[in-house]
Amino acid sequence: MSCTSSTVWMRVAGERGVRVVDEAVMRSTRTSEDELARVEEIERVELDRRSRRYRGDRPRTELRGRTAVVVDDGVASGSTARAACLIARRLTDATHWVRTRDEARDLPVGFFGASNGAAAALWAAAEPDSPVGAVVSRGGRPDRAGLRLPAVTAPTLLIVGGNDDVVIGLNQQAQARLGCENRLAVIPGATHLFEEPGTLEEVASLAAQWFTGHLPPASHPAA
Repeated sequence: MSCTSSTVWMRVAGERGVRVVDEAVMRSTRTSEDELARVEEIERVELDRRSRRYRGDRPRTELRGRTAVVVDDGVASGSTARAACLIARRLTDATHWVRTRDEARDLPVGFFGASNGAAAALWAAAEPDSPVGAVVSRGGRPDRAGLRLPAVTAPTLLIVGGNDDVVIGLNQQAQARLGCENRLAVIPGATHLFEEPGTLEEVASLAAQWFTGHLPPASHPAA
């Protein structure tokens, strides 16, 4: 996996008006506030659309009193391979942290990654002490895990859209380098983001079957 990138990000927008701007990039690209505002307006429409698609009518999850582990592959900001390197390190650290928690120590671990997150999941799964029991990649770039692929021992499912020709080829190349149990599942009619009706549901079904079929049942302490 190459850990270099020539792509830079200017700003990140989130729900509830969250806005993070890299002022140095703004200055170097001579981008005005008006230009940034126009781009942000367009992207907030897309953000709202994706939120409705993924969350539907479900309310936001209340985080007070909970611990949230947040891992971001940076795809939306354009930092591709370098972001995958960073997330792999974060994912490894986050997994080890979870395993130190009494309530999670004996729970099985599975990784689900999309786009560059799939490369990060496989990269982390290749660690000698990785506790991961199964990996699922959705529309991913497992090829970016490079030389680490033969070291992955966890059963791996690669899911790609039938109309995502380039990514199908990249997944086939990555699959050939995997020495673990693996499967390439192609969803007919689906494009890279699986935005076609019913395709994300099929992804969820395939992933659930893979995890339940390869991860051991959770052990619960005796009452």
